[in-house]
Amino acid sequence: MNQSLKINFLYGFVLLFLLVTWSCKSSVQSSNKAAVAVPSSAASVSSFNIANLMEKVDYETVKNMEMFKKAVEEAGNEQAVVAEILQDPSISGIDLAQDAYLFMNGNEKNAGGGFVLNLANAADFEAVVQKGNLGTITKDSGINLVKSNNGELVAWNEEIAFVGSGYAEVSSADIVALIFSGDVNKSVVNNPSYKKLMTSDHDINTWVNFNPFLKEMPPMAKMQASMLGIGEDDLTDNFMFGYWDFKDGEMEGKMAYDVKDGLVKDFSAFFKKKIGTDFSNKIPGDYLGAAGAMSLDLKGINQVLKEKGMQEMANAQVESMDFSLDEIANGLGGDMVLAFYPKAHDGVSEVVMAMTFTDEALAQKMVDFGLKVGAFSSAGDGLYKMPNTGKKMRKSMTMGRKNGTAEGGSDGWFLVKDDLMYLTSSESFAKQIQSGKFNKAARIQDVSEALNSNIVGGFFNFEAMQSLVKDFDSAKFNSMTFSSSRENTRMSLKTNEKNENSLKTLFVSLEEQFKKENIEL
Repeated sequence: MNQSLKINFLYGFVLLFLLVTWSCKSSVQSSNKAAVAVPSSAASVSSFNIANLMEKVDYETVKNMEMFKKAVEEAGNEQAVVAEILQDPSISGIDLAQDAYLFMNGNEKNAGGGFVLNLANAADFEAVVQKGNLGTITKDSGINLVKSNNGELVAWNEEIAFVGSGYAEVSSADIVALIFSGDVNKSVVNNPSYKKLMTSDHDINTWVNFNPFLKEMPPMAKMQASMLGIGEDDLTDNFMFGYWDFKDGEMEGKMAYDVKDGLVKDFSAFFKKKIGTDFSNKIPGDYLGAAGAMSLDLKGINQVLKEKGMQEMANAQVESMDFSLDEIANGLGGDMVLAFYPKAHDGVSEVVMAMTFTDEALAQKMVDFGLKVGAFSSAGDGLYKMPNTGKKMRKSMTMGRKNGTAEGGSDGWFLVKDDLMYLTSSESFAKQIQSGKFNKAARIQDVSEALNSNIVGGFFNFEAMQSLVKDFDSAKFNSMTFSSSRENTRMSLKTNEKNENSLKTLFVSLEEQFKKENIEL
């Protein structure tokens, strides 16, 4: 992403957030008619708990930030009324004491969406629209409407307002009738999954309905799903719910799944309940910047293929390499780890991958096959060289960046030790692992719940990874961890400012980055 685009995106986020949150004076919410206005056809809905967010934003600090002042100046050059609203959001007429809703449609022919907002003063909102010269205002049955030629529209009555886009090929009358009907039966709030999940009290909630995407699903994809025994009934009425909370020293997120039993059964068969291997003493700990682990249930996958009548076709793929699915499923453990070491040796990054096995004969057979086809060449002492693999591993982890991170030896190295097969990007790392003489990866122990108690887990150390994330302030952000169980996915972003709300820390970091870059809009 180029610098100009990055800063424009930053301003867009800041302006949107401030417009939605500033000037909130009360945490008391009346009946939220904006929620009822969100149509049942929405593919995704996000709600913003303005009262919670306002408690966590230091208004005076943000208002005096250079990036905000610059944003106001630039906004004023384009549209004076926008600058006025940023300086005093209360003139917008929006009721900032109630939740705001953002929804998106999933229908290709109607890919629009927008914000639904409660109004505190409809006259003030109309005055803003008039000052903005957005177009001619038409009025019908108490509803006001302005629509541009490119599909953007603004509509409001005495209670709510809708600001949307993506409606160039859709009748504005139909959209207005749907949003302003006040009919709960046509609203997303009538969806049982929405009612069950979106009642949670979080700073930001997001709900996803996969039904609209199913309607646009290509026939070939449906056929492939059917071949796996997944019918259209299994794909219908599946939902996902997530939230973000801003706490002191931490941003916490969670995504939960509300899906059909048929999909849960197949998904569960692909993964074990948790990663059973403690990788902290299996890979080097020095210079470790990021790591991810997962645990595949290879026996379960093999059984699913048998039940779905797919094993014969899958067997054909591995039999050409002198293996069978039963042999692989019974001989590999399924636990695997991928670790990245930024600037490990003389500014060169390194990568380590490992997978558990339970059958030594299978591991040796894999080595023999690699030698047979020329993928390996013996380097002695149980080490095997893999031509050009090391450089490719580095590039895949550094996204092609050079700056001292993707250079280094071109060969990869393979070895078998204890119950793991390793692939590394350097001979030095391979020899460390082979000898067992390396410091334990204590960082993995720190996040053992993420890495060892779930089917997928990982962490990201901002200070160690600074060479690859120069645009992120590692002085304020400490680490990110993520984990997935069979029921949900969790994410935590921890800051170094433990006594300061993480939302304020985020804005302070953005301000410091803005001043450092000093880039024109």
